[in-house]
Amino acid sequence: MLNEFVPYEIALELKELGFDEECCGFYDPVFIGIIKIDSIKKEELLEGAFLAPLYQQAFKFLREKLDVFTVIDRYYKDGWHKHKYTYYIYYGVVKLHTSMYESFEKCQYDCLKHAINNYKDYEEHKRINKINIEDAEN
Repeated sequence: MLNEFVPYEIALELKELGFDEECCGFYDPVFIGIIKIDSIKKEELLEGAFLAPLYQQAFKFLREKLDVFTVIDRYYKDGWHKHKYTYYIYYGVVKLHTSMYESFEKCQYDCLKHAINNYKDYEEHKRINKINIEDAEN
């Protein structure tokens, strides 16, 4: 069950991006592990602790709050018995694609990590372009 939660470092990054949805666990920075409970909201956390979302919650947050769409897909090689995984990330009209992965879990982790990191770069690029456009108008 613990592999359904995003890792500590990704949960921290999601927190920085504004993730504050109800979760069934949280990370304690002293313990650096998941503390499971039935349900918890951001305002109920102990000082220093932060929410530990499930992968599905993280992808939903990216999609609904940040307008970042992700797709994890199977790629069949040598018939139906052997397959690999790949992912696509969409930021507006920008599409990113990766190489093949042997395991779904590794593909899912890299997809989420890549989506978060590139979202930060994408937002910085948009911010710089907005500043440049405003400067040009003045």
